[in-house]
Amino acid sequence: MVLTFTLLFVFCTNKNNPYKTEHKSAIKTKFKTWQKKQIEKGIYLDSIRCSWSYFQDNDPEMTSLLPTIGFPEDSLLVYHYGYINDDAILDAIVVYNLVACDGAAALNYAQNEIIVLSNSKQEYKIKEDYFEKIRNKIGFGNLYLDSINNEKAFATYQDYLEDDPRCCPSIIKSIEINLMTDKYIIK
Repeated sequence: MVLTFTLLFVFCTNKNNPYKTEHKSAIKTKFKTWQKKQIEKGIYLDSIRCSWSYFQDNDPEMTSLLPTIGFPEDSLLVYHYGYINDDAILDAIVVYNLVACDGAAALNYAQNEIIVLSNSKQEYKIKEDYFEKIRNKIGFGNLYLDSINNEKAFATYQDYLEDDPRCCPSIIKSIEINLMTDKYIIK
């Protein structure tokens, strides 16, 4: 009995198990569903209409009603997979840079992150404001997620001094974020 349970536990938590692909697919589906809802709500444009040429080639009255930020193409979405919570089911943080659809450069390479978190029922939920709350605690600079390792996220924080050109922030720090406790360490 103990041997059976041990083998089952090792199989289910092993990062090479066949359910990992199934979980990745479920994570991507959940994110794509969330993304579609954001587009339907008019918060973002889809990648097809989010281009300077689309805004140039279409009626200005119509395009003035559209949001001016959008999602990048799917190939530019980055999925960082890991076991964030304690349920031994794969989770992810989806990272993407917003696109200035109207050609404006004011986004300064802003990055967004969405957590796709599992529960013990193997259902996924979106946690969309987690990193926004972390940013609000840290300051006004940009936060770029580099990787995750289980319940920890590793990021780079960049901020500009008053005289810095937009290409070259003077303040660059590493940050380790505990995704379970919301505590972070700036290094």
